[in-house]
Amino acid sequence: MYKNMNSAVKNVNYLSTNVVISEKNSNFGAMANHFAATMLEKYPESSAVDSVNITITHGYDIGIASEWNSSNFSFSPSKWRERIALKSSTDLPSETTTLESVN
Repeated sequence: MYKNMNSAVKNVNYLSTNVVISEKNSNFGAMANHFAATMLEKYPESSAVDSVNITITHGYDIGIASEWNSSNFSFSPSKWRERIALKSSTDLPSETTTLESVN
């Protein structure tokens, strides 16, 4: 639920997925497009949500040290369709958050 400064309350519906990959991949944008295309195709009701959020995480935890890197992508279903239609996903901007910790 979202409440703006005018005290209007709006429900925000979203579809969110978290993907953890084992191999390092520098093109998270293309991967996010792939996952979004699959979600929109396999779950037609996802077209009715306000936002489709995809987080892709790569990292390791070896007990004495760990490092995790996450890239977050959040767009409306129509914006995802635009991104998917663009065959060259290497130029797509991403919002990236890097989380690092050492035990």
